[in-house]
Amino acid sequence: MKKIRLLIIEEHAAVRRALEIRLRSATRIELLTTTDDLSVGRQAVHQSQPDVVLLGCKGSRNEKLFSLIEAVREMVERQTAVIALASYADEVEREMLLQAGVSRYLLKDINSPQLINEIESIAQRQYNPRCFYPADYLFSPGSGYGQTKA
Repeated sequence: MKKIRLLIIEEHAAVRRALEIRLRSATRIELLTTTDDLSVGRQAVHQSQPDVVLLGCKGSRNEKLFSLIEAVREMVERQTAVIALASYADEVEREMLLQAGVSRYLLKDINSPQLINEIESIAQRQYNPRCFYPADYLFSPGSGYGQTKA
């Protein structure tokens, strides 16, 4: 089976190293590179075309969040799945990133087997876009659910 090509964008060096160590042990994952810089990460997506990007975020509600949203949209347009990793749950950040196209919004304290499973699940979804998954049935704004016609 094809290896999952992964890129990590995380500004905290200790978290980045920990993710790298944890994920190098996964036989189905090929870690392409890690970076602490969003613009370098965006360039790496263009050059190496990973299947999945792990994108660190910090609950920012400023220009940084808008930069993350722009980057997510760009990556998704290039057929790269994005998993956002947050230090703590921030519902505004979560909703904005999900609307931008992230596949998952997870907390950084996720254990290694769960993280590997999430990456594999997202990659499988990328490889088989015609399959339906439970998350596909969640209602989203603009879906018409709960809206009444005037």
